[in-house]
Amino acid sequence: MNAKGKKWIGKALFKYASWQHKHWILSLLLVRLLAVWFSFVVTYAGETLYLIEVLENGRKQFTVFGIICTLLLIAFVTFGEISLKYDREKDHKKYERGAAFMLRNLRDATSTLCDSKYNTLVSVIDNIKKSSGNDIPEIISNPEKQLDGLASQISNCLCQLLQEDKGEKWRVEDVFVSIAYEYPSDAPGQWHWATRERGLSLQELFREGTEGQISTMVHCLRNKGNKVFYNSKQTALAEKHYVPDLGDEYDADGNLLGSIACFEDTIKKNDVVYIHYVLTISTYDKKFVSIDASNYETQEEADTAYQEAEDAVKYNMYKNVVSDFMMRARVEFCLLYLSRLKNQLPSKN
Repeated sequence: MNAKGKKWIGKALFKYASWQHKHWILSLLLVRLLAVWFSFVVTYAGETLYLIEVLENGRKQFTVFGIICTLLLIAFVTFGEISLKYDREKDHKKYERGAAFMLRNLRDATSTLCDSKYNTLVSVIDNIKKSSGNDIPEIISNPEKQLDGLASQISNCLCQLLQEDKGEKWRVEDVFVSIAYEYPSDAPGQWHWATRERGLSLQELFREGTEGQISTMVHCLRNKGNKVFYNSKQTALAEKHYVPDLGDEYDADGNLLGSIACFEDTIKKNDVVYIHYVLTISTYDKKFVSIDASNYETQEEADTAYQEAEDAVKYNMYKNVVSDFMMRARVEFCLLYLSRLKNQLPSKN
């Protein structure tokens, strides 16, 4: 059916639904009438109303009038149900579009506020460092606790994202998010956990293997793109960009399961980097992207489907989840840095 025909049917359904809303009593009576049409009306009043006739052999059959009335009644009720369903779906889609629009506006507004707060805080840090002043604001929150909470929320959002894309059940425990950071301008190379660690220590993550094996986090730091995505840890291991830990799981052939991705960011002002951090997302028994090749006729089709799915997950993971949380993380890292500066002030006797 062409677009013009679909549009005409849509208008007809909408008008019929509007008529039913306006004459709801009549619509209700007709629906109830259909419910007792065969069991009561036709059985007990069919002959009187000329809906049925009795043949010479005693058998009963519908008259032409009875057939027309029955078909009209069935058509009326059926078309009515379809039109009401169409009207409900249209209202639902309108609500979804409105809700999506509001969420986008809310997200943009929140991002703008976070960005404004970050610019203010990093300017405060820059002024303090330049003036060597002691007028450092008191930080009453716990930035590291907030960062750990942000990591948990990222896990939660990614589970929903991956579950939506793949249609399989994901739990928060299936996605582990960690954040490590350093103070490049003050103590370069001294990394710290902003979140709980799992598997390897920071010293082990930064230790290079005898055959040039490095962790994915170190690979991300050396990579100019600021982002690293490995749907297969086994692939990362083969490329010497992954160091297995005690939490890793393996398949029957001894290959690593799970995926890993790293995202690098900096807190800086006028090219002076005050905090350098890496956010790592890791899974242990599930992959970010997986498809069943048996659902495709050729391997080429399966490869194309896999690449499209991976590109979609990469985009949504960073654009719709990680980037927004990183903006909030910058604010918390600024507060963490101010708290550090405050703690370095000589105590007053």
